[in-house]
Amino acid sequence: MECIDDKKLTEEQKMKRFRTLVRKQEHLLRVAYYLLLNISEDETVEEKMSKRNIVGLLVKALDRDNDDLLILVVTFLKKLSIMQCNKDAMASLNVVDKLPKMLESNSADLVHLALKLLFNLSFDNKMRYRIVKAGLLPKIMSLLSDDRHQEVVLKILYHLSYEDDIKHHFVDCIGLIIDMLLLNVGNEGDKTMIALCINLATDASNTQHITKKNRLQSLMMRAFTYQDALLMKMLRNISDSPASAASFIEFVGDIAKAVVESREEDFVKECIGILSNLHLPDLDWAEIFKHFDMIKWIKNIISKDDEIVLQIVYVFFVTLSHENNIDYVVSQTEAPAYLIDLLQDNNKSIRKICNTCLNIIADYSKTWADRIRIEKFRHHNAQWLQMVDSQQLGMEDEEEEDELPPYLNTEYLSTAVVPPLSDLNEPPDSELIPDADLDYNYFDDNHDQNFVKVCNSLVNK
Repeated sequence: MECIDDKKLTEEQKMKRFRTLVRKQEHLLRVAYYLLLNISEDETVEEKMSKRNIVGLLVKALDRDNDDLLILVVTFLKKLSIMQCNKDAMASLNVVDKLPKMLESNSADLVHLALKLLFNLSFDNKMRYRIVKAGLLPKIMSLLSDDRHQEVVLKILYHLSYEDDIKHHFVDCIGLIIDMLLLNVGNEGDKTMIALCINLATDASNTQHITKKNRLQSLMMRAFTYQDALLMKMLRNISDSPASAASFIEFVGDIAKAVVESREEDFVKECIGILSNLHLPDLDWAEIFKHFDMIKWIKNIISKDDEIVLQIVYVFFVTLSHENNIDYVVSQTEAPAYLIDLLQDNNKSIRKICNTCLNIIADYSKTWADRIRIEKFRHHNAQWLQMVDSQQLGMEDEEEEDELPPYLNTEYLSTAVVPPLSDLNEPPDSELIPDADLDYNYFDDNHDQNFVKVCNSLVNK
């Protein structure tokens, strides 16, 4: 309600008084929000503020035009947006729709804070779609070339690239992002930028722009120069597009060579992924495998993979479980010898299943049973046998040729034939000592001590 003095004022004077009032009000709000921001460092106080709708008050304040007040309000919202409950409140109040004017502000600080708020909000997939719907994506992309905002812009774009429905919106800026990636000196590229490119390369419309202007050749050269696995992962995604696969024909030789020669395991995996994506009739894979000797490389890789070896041994186990197959496996293949060699493998699971397979073979074949028994003994007593062999190398050859050595060495174990247990359990009568000739008092304490002395003297020799 206007007073009598107000009616005497002109419209211009009224507007001037109104602007003065708004300016004082904004100054008061700025002081109040600044105080609230400081005391909200206490999490308990911040929680109380959230319950009293501090988010709603701050979102309303975004309609103001004072940059200093807006900087403070956006800073406060950015802090609160870490909590999911506050983020949900911002979503219900359509905070994203109030941010476009901030990105167009002349204040670089306000623009940067608005981008940071968007980054926090972009962790929510629903908010990502709202950002695109509000038309913020082109404005965010336009800030990509500004060094002050480039880092946070890339992070926002990376989050937006999660969604397959949004990836095609990057067509206008994908060329700029790739060029920025190629302009990085050395191999210290921005990991966020590479991750963004990896996501965008899964969209066919983006891959067509990536392969233009010799960008594919430059990317391939950079990847090979630095053995960059992440860059090669992006190229792998590009090769998965049927429209772009043909562009990789000229690089097949280099990729196959890298697979065989490179020592970077992650880089090699991505190279293999590219080759597996090239379903092209013009490629003679037989010639490529022959030229780069890739069969030998595959065999070496498989032999070093414990999981592959375990699966192969399991196949032997399943095969031996059928009685009709045992004879063929034992007599016509080298599987028993292969399984014996694997008894000394470092992998416990491989040793366990090998032992089971060898037990099946030993029950079937007496010939293999003797060898398996010796090999198991040798494996179980490997340290002792090594000690015996080292001692016998220094001993003088004083024994007669037909006399056994004091220790059973590995050479003897390899040539000896172990008699069946049935023969050991039934010795001939001539070797039995009559009960009348036994002296049951022989093993008294004195004889035990003498026996220990004799054993110690033999060991000392």
